[in-house]
Amino acid sequence: MPARDLVDEDALASYLRNHLEESHALGVERIVSGKSNETFFVDWGGERWVLRRPPAGPLPPSAHDVLREYRVLTALAGRGVRAPRTILACDDASVIGVPFYLMERIPGGTLFDESPPLRWLDDARARRRVGEEMVDALAELHRVDWRAAGLESFGRPEGFVARQVERRFGQLEGIMARCRYLPEMVEVHSWLQTHLPEECSTPTIVHGDYGPHNVIFDSTAPARLAAIVDWELSTLGDPHTDVGWLTAMWADPGDPEDERDPAFSLTA
Repeated sequence: MPARDLVDEDALASYLRNHLEESHALGVERIVSGKSNETFFVDWGGERWVLRRPPAGPLPPSAHDVLREYRVLTALAGRGVRAPRTILACDDASVIGVPFYLMERIPGGTLFDESPPLRWLDDARARRRVGEEMVDALAELHRVDWRAAGLESFGRPEGFVARQVERRFGQLEGIMARCRYLPEMVEVHSWLQTHLPEECSTPTIVHGDYGPHNVIFDSTAPARLAAIVDWELSTLGDPHTDVGWLTAMWADPGDPEDERDPAFSLTA
């Protein structure tokens, strides 16, 4: 779907003029990536921003809440987390048809970008540093005092892991209903239900989808993680879930070569 069908540029330009008290030429480019909320590059008088809005079509209640993303990103500002700076949010659906927000555009790319690619990925030492940077950035997030950041109502830490097990298995059931039944996954679900970890005594902000696909690396400085992006699943819960999600994606020594990607290998 073209950008003009998802963002009314005239209406957006008028909104920006009224709220930023500036008048500039507006440029909007749709970014075809990600699996959920729509992302656009916005140029406004030399400023380069990112616009996030829900996808087109009917949405389930509470799904694709971009203003929730805006809330956590704004709360994290100045707290030592590598996250984009927010510009403004709009909850008036009459502007472009849905709520949206703007944040700064971080120069660089993900490990999967091909145009332009992160050329330093050819260096084995830089690839190892990727993992170290991702661990450091995640630790910085988990150290944030979410109460001091005003995020007391951002999630329900109690019972978080148990809810995640049921939520993920519910998604898997939907997939199996459309494709094929996997009895082994039912066994895994049963095992997880009976082996839940103890309730986390120190809940943190969790990203919810932390991995190489949701971090931006500087394109010039080898393996410098510039920002964590795509915060739509963030909440309060057990920080070990972020760690588990990240390590599940990482290749280990001895994995079959066709399952390895140099960007994921700490030992390549």
